[in-house]
Amino acid sequence: MPDLEALTTEHPLREEGWRLLALGLYRCGRQGDALAALRRARNILADELGIDPGPALRKLESDILAQAPELELAPAPARAPRPAAPVSDTWPPRPATPIEPPPLEPEPFVGRDAELTRLTTAASRTGRFQVAIVAGVAGAGKTTLLRQLESRLGADGWTTASGACPDSSATPPGWAWVEILRTLIDMTGAGEYAQLLAPLLDDAAPDPDEDEASGGFRLHRAVGGYLAGVARRNPVLLTLEDLHWADDQTLALLRALPSLLATSRVLLVVTCRESELDDRQSDVLAALARLGPVRVGLSGLDPKAVAELVKATCVREIDEDAVESIVERTGGNPFFVRETVRLLDSEGAADRASATEVLSQVPSGVRDVLRRRISRLPAGAQQILLQAAVIGRDVDLDVLVAVAVDEESVIEAVEAALLAGLVTEPGPGLLRFDHDLVRDTIYSDASRLRRTRLHAAVASVIEQRTPSDVAALAHHYFLADAADKAVHYAGLAAEQAERRFAHREAASLWEQAIAAFDRSRSDEQSGEQRPERAKERLRLMLRQIRALALCGDMHAARLLRRQAMDAALPLGDLEITAKVAASLAVPHKGMARDFTRTAWEIVDVTEKALMELPAGEQRLRASLLTTLALELEGSSSPERGRQASLEALELARQSGDPALIAAALSGRLRQSYDIPAVDSRESIGRELLEVAQRSGQMATQALAHLVLLECAAARGEFTVADEHAAAADRLAKQYDLSAPAAVVVWYRGQRMMIAGDYEGAERAYGEAARMTARAGMLEGRQDLPLITRFCLHLVAGRAADMVDPLAEAHMRGAKWTLDAYALALASAGHQKDARAVAATRPPVRPDFLYELAMTWRALAGMLLDDRERMVDCYDKLKPFADRVAGAGTGVVALWPVALTLGDLAIRLGQPDAAREHYEKALEVAERVGVPRWVEAARQSVGSSLGNGRP
Repeated sequence: MPDLEALTTEHPLREEGWRLLALGLYRCGRQGDALAALRRARNILADELGIDPGPALRKLESDILAQAPELELAPAPARAPRPAAPVSDTWPPRPATPIEPPPLEPEPFVGRDAELTRLTTAASRTGRFQVAIVAGVAGAGKTTLLRQLESRLGADGWTTASGACPDSSATPPGWAWVEILRTLIDMTGAGEYAQLLAPLLDDAAPDPDEDEASGGFRLHRAVGGYLAGVARRNPVLLTLEDLHWADDQTLALLRALPSLLATSRVLLVVTCRESELDDRQSDVLAALARLGPVRVGLSGLDPKAVAELVKATCVREIDEDAVESIVERTGGNPFFVRETVRLLDSEGAADRASATEVLSQVPSGVRDVLRRRISRLPAGAQQILLQAAVIGRDVDLDVLVAVAVDEESVIEAVEAALLAGLVTEPGPGLLRFDHDLVRDTIYSDASRLRRTRLHAAVASVIEQRTPSDVAALAHHYFLADAADKAVHYAGLAAEQAERRFAHREAASLWEQAIAAFDRSRSDEQSGEQRPERAKERLRLMLRQIRALALCGDMHAARLLRRQAMDAALPLGDLEITAKVAASLAVPHKGMARDFTRTAWEIVDVTEKALMELPAGEQRLRASLLTTLALELEGSSSPERGRQASLEALELARQSGDPALIAAALSGRLRQSYDIPAVDSRESIGRELLEVAQRSGQMATQALAHLVLLECAAARGEFTVADEHAAAADRLAKQYDLSAPAAVVVWYRGQRMMIAGDYEGAERAYGEAARMTARAGMLEGRQDLPLITRFCLHLVAGRAADMVDPLAEAHMRGAKWTLDAYALALASAGHQKDARAVAATRPPVRPDFLYELAMTWRALAGMLLDDRERMVDCYDKLKPFADRVAGAGTGVVALWPVALTLGDLAIRLGQPDAAREHYEKALEVAERVGVPRWVEAARQSVGSSLGNGRP
């Protein structure tokens, strides 16, 4: 379907494309969409060429209305002459022998259980004729609800029949009743009413002799009598859809039935779009209102139901942020949700765009539906709605009146849009588009020139009325191509966002300021002015880099810093080059650099700047030293990084600047991830918390809690760790801190892993990985998801299943995989391959993964009976005897390290030492309170010949 829609968009005058699209939609069970496509083709041909569709399109429309069996896919017949098709005596033609079409996959039914219950309850109380009216805008799910009702009542023994009023002048009068009666007659026969019903069912029937009034009266009584007869056998459900398209014959019969079926057990359900009813149709509904009908209004689905519908419809995996965007953009309209998801699937399958880019588009089917609704408004109202769409989804009516000038026209337009269901009034003086798709459809249908002029007008009004609304002014002046004002207001808005700790929003605004700056009159600058202009642009880039770093998106921040450095070096300005080098020196939880390579070019520039900086530049010097501490973590120059972190902290404390102290403590923290450093990390964490609380640095407070969380987890004090996790999570939610929020979810996975809930842990790790990637944290690019997956398999006794994923990581040079890959190979029985991998035994880097990696190495050594490896691991794991392997990461936890030490001691022929280790493991397990670890330790203590964990 997406390819055919693209074809008709690119070549709207080619009738064959429209024919194929309509045929495909019909065969997908979307008869209404197929007819809508043909109507679009008719309108385009009339508007562009002044002609009607050709015979092929006209025939297809007739066939779709008749549900002609030849439209269905069927296997090709054997090579034999086909008999001539008999000429039907009715129109639309019906096959002599009904052909059962293949069953279509039903639309997912979600979020309408309450409405279905109301209808089924009404049916259970039906001892006489009763009416239900289901109202909702296009795509609200009226048809899906009715199909569910038919299925439910049909299973309870009801006779069901449905008919729909087509949006076409080419159909016979009363077509909905024709569909209903034909369905019933196929089931029960016409009996004595065959001749009386002929005028309605048989287009070839002779004209009656009586006058029109008496003939209509007799026909109505015949329909009523026939339906009453059917209802005497079983209760009857009649569904009449799309009353807003009903013709006079359909309405006349609908008005007559209540009196004819007053004592019959019939439930008539009518659907309609209230905003599209004309006076005739409204009069009929008013007449039905005297019967006290059950009224069911379908609004948008709630977010939970939308998520279910997305999951049931979409082939590709969609994260929670995308689902939230779908909820916001579609207003929960089921049709809009499905069309958006189909667009997401088609674009994703072709790898043409990201989810964010796709969700900013309006699906073509949705656009057609909305354009139809919008086109019903007066031209003046459409113009005012465009002005409102330029203002945004939420509209201040005073601003709209100032832009439109004529207040009465605005009021009339708003009232028309309210009746059409396109907007709502959330409060006094406010207007809100029903969902983003309405606003985007109106906005995108205008030319860029018109939108640009309207944005300028809106910005001018806001600047006069509320000049403090700098975010709105930045937005409108940017889209008005007013570059200088866009730069000015984007900068003010970014600074405002930073004061509110909205650093990601600030980063976007600085990016917008840079884009506006690039649009400004650069060609008018003289040769002498251009270097100053380049420096001005670099200052904007520095603000964006800092904002990205503060929100945790270190990947984007590092990429932008590299671009800034490339621009700064040719200028030969020491100060601005040093500021670029130090731009990532901010408080940050997590990796600040890519461990696959050290950015030596940044290190060299930083060292050079430190040597050449004037003595008075102590603040910049502290930032540069912090930069060295961050860049040299885990490098081949660890001592220089450690020394720089200490010097930076001393200078920062001398300055008394809380932000500088917090950044220096962050650099010191990254240099503290060595073997004995839990106490020093805890000291750093407590100082960070004190500085942040004193100065109101909320992101730094979250960072401090996460540092203290890791220290508590390393000691096995998980109750304390839980408290710090809860504090960090509260701050992350309150101030929209994506990086701390992701770290808390990693810790949640660790707690589930400790509890033995491996499936829950896997789900948590998957969510944490998605959050980490969205936040731009470098951990998402350092194989942390693969590490957690391997550890889960290891504790579950399924390390062998990880051979292939670890092989791929090992082949691309991931530094941590050596021992894990050897362990997986040995667990799978591939001893020769495992020995080959384990033959290289580089030192394990003394960082926060140290005892975890040493445990892997020890397990591999025992499986391979490698005594040298076991002795080495035994000596190096002894300092961690009171720890839980991996717990200090705040991400995974295997078991007490002492259990592995006991197993190693057994293998090395030291049974007495083994018993001591097992007793220590029991002590740790009981302190932590994990039953399975306690049981494993007790079994090991009770056995002097333990054979080890692997």
